[in-house]
Amino acid sequence: MCPMAGTPELMTETWTSTFATPIAARLNAQATGANLTAPDVVALMALCAFESVAREGLSDWCSVFEGKEWGMYEYWSDLEKYYNRG
Repeated sequence: MCPMAGTPELMTETWTSTFATPIAARLNAQATGANLTAPDVVALMALCAFESVAREGLSDWCSVFEGKEWGMYEYWSDLEKYYNRG
């Protein structure tokens, strides 16, 4: 419980604003009026996995995001797991 380790919220929110803000801007440019935020992007990326499992096949949501964006989301997930579970 090192006080210098940071918190999952601080670490994931910082990375969310870094990687997901440009994605939200790209999606908002393509879907006028959507007004997506960086946290919305993270939720939509998670939706890909959940819907893929539920449908037992790749969700259409997955194709909304580019390959490099999935790598950035993977890092977000790594941060969340590291700072929540160690």
